[in-house]
Parts: sequence; structure tokens; C-alpha cells
Amino acid sequence: MNAVFLLESLAPMPRVELMAAGNELAETLEKYSPGADISVRTPG
Repeated sequence: MNAVFLLESLAPMPRVELMAAGNELAETLEKYSPGADISVRTPG
């Protein structure tokens, strides 16, 4: 099974908060899906 999560933000949300939300999502996925291959990419 594959899944893609795309997080976007609107102003005035700072980039650092967007990255924190992505990291929190990844941590939660790891907690509930042990062994899952999870990648977090920084927006370019």
C-alpha cells in the first residue's frame, strides 16, 4: 500500500510551523504503522 500526504499552508503560517506539522504527522504514522517507510521532504 502506498500513500502520499501533501501539506500546504497559507499565510501567515511560517515555514517552520509547516515543517513541524509534517514531522508530527510522520511521528504519528511511525507510531501506528511500525516498519513503514516514511520520508519527509523539505519544500524547495
